[in-house]
Amino acid sequence: MHTYTVFYFGLSLAIAHIIATIINFFIKPIINYCGKREIYGLCSFIICATILSISYVKFIDTTIVGSYIIFTIIYTSFQISATMIYNMLYSLIYQLRSDNP
Repeated sequence: MHTYTVFYFGLSLAIAHIIATIINFFIKPIINYCGKREIYGLCSFIICATILSISYVKFIDTTIVGSYIIFTIIYTSFQISATMIYNMLYSLIYQLRSDNP
């Protein structure tokens, strides 16, 4: 039986956005420390995996409040990966524009 409540979905999204915002402060050192190609590949894989895992959400029994932890993990991994890719592409575009007047 599925009983989806707006409160727990909103809470899952809020937690995912807060964690992604906190991780956003640490993205530049992570990108500078690791290779950009590896991070881009990893984040692209995580985004594809989370998009595929969202289709299996309908099989989760949501009568227990703790099952919303799965939603929070899916949303958080998607938000962090999308934020990292966005920041890498933004810095790349900014660098290309500064090189070519």
